[in-house]
Amino acid sequence: MSAHNLKGVSFPSTLKKIGDSAFMWSGITEVHIPANVEEIDDSAFRSCKFLEIATFENGLVAIDHNAFFECIKLKEIVLPTSLKTIGSAAFRGCESLECAVISEGTETLGNGAFLGCCKLKHLELPSSLSEIEPAAISNCTSLSTILLNEKSPYFAFADGMLFDKAMTKLIYCSAQNVSAVIPDGVEEICSYAFAGCTKLKSITLPKSLKKISGYSFRNTGLLSDVYLPEGVEVDGNPEFCNDTFIHLNGSRGEMTFYPRETPCNECFMLVLERDYSVFLDHKPKYELIFRMYFAGIEGAAEYVKKNFAKMIGMAIENSDVETVRKVLELREMVTKRNVKRLIEKSEYCEPIHNLLTEYAQTL
Repeated sequence: MSAHNLKGVSFPSTLKKIGDSAFMWSGITEVHIPANVEEIDDSAFRSCKFLEIATFENGLVAIDHNAFFECIKLKEIVLPTSLKTIGSAAFRGCESLECAVISEGTETLGNGAFLGCCKLKHLELPSSLSEIEPAAISNCTSLSTILLNEKSPYFAFADGMLFDKAMTKLIYCSAQNVSAVIPDGVEEICSYAFAGCTKLKSITLPKSLKKISGYSFRNTGLLSDVYLPEGVEVDGNPEFCNDTFIHLNGSRGEMTFYPRETPCNECFMLVLERDYSVFLDHKPKYELIFRMYFAGIEGAAEYVKKNFAKMIGMAIENSDVETVRKVLELREMVTKRNVKRLIEKSEYCEPIHNLLTEYAQTL
């Protein structure tokens, strides 16, 4: 009999571990894990497409990564108090899972443990839980109830958001939130914190914010504007939606940009990470850097000064009157030494030619 035709299984009292991929892709519909089993190994019940019921006796210590990955008919789990670790992607893609109770005793919830459990509505977290890894409950688009034991010394839950106990790190935001006001004192938005928040339309970031980690805004298609506090560090691409306007303050004013301005989001590396060496076609790169320069973003003036001849030359060639006007208004780059050459270069573009000629008279 092939594993695909296997409908049920019983375990002997001597069994301590269910091994790697032991029942992967099998046809079992129900499984009961007895008290003598201490560990369910990697992918042990992975892609058991017909598994509807899984029950666990006290004695189980570890559920390893991918153990119940894509058990698409599994509807409810109540994990035992003996359990210490839920591995990465352990219940990922269990798309029918509606309720998950993690009992007191569990200490670690692994990376992507419940990622993509799109029907999960009710989740209980114990006070013993000390580590929640990235994306553990991301893309749970129906999750409306998280019951966190109020005695938890490690985490706090407020306004649909999960924080560390000190309220300095935002770990997770409910996909049900339409708006989010992150309280002052929060210093870090962790990886995948807002991932899958498809209803989120507005967010207010605190002045205390120091760091935004990678993938933290993945799949937030309705989020229109994000105002970044001064000095915030962006660690990797947050993956803001292409239509999300990013606003940040420089010493001379505000700069606004959005991801689709450049291919592959190089603008994040250039603008947010201040990586002026990023490979990008000259025209969009120079346009972005000029805007950074006008707003007074760190490092932009130094780059413009070093590459001024090429940058202003391209602006003139493209008849970019507004950029030339702003450069002249700042009165930092165009000097008696280079104004004559720029006037000659702009002869074919009358508005820029006139601007430069009038400016030369003030030097």
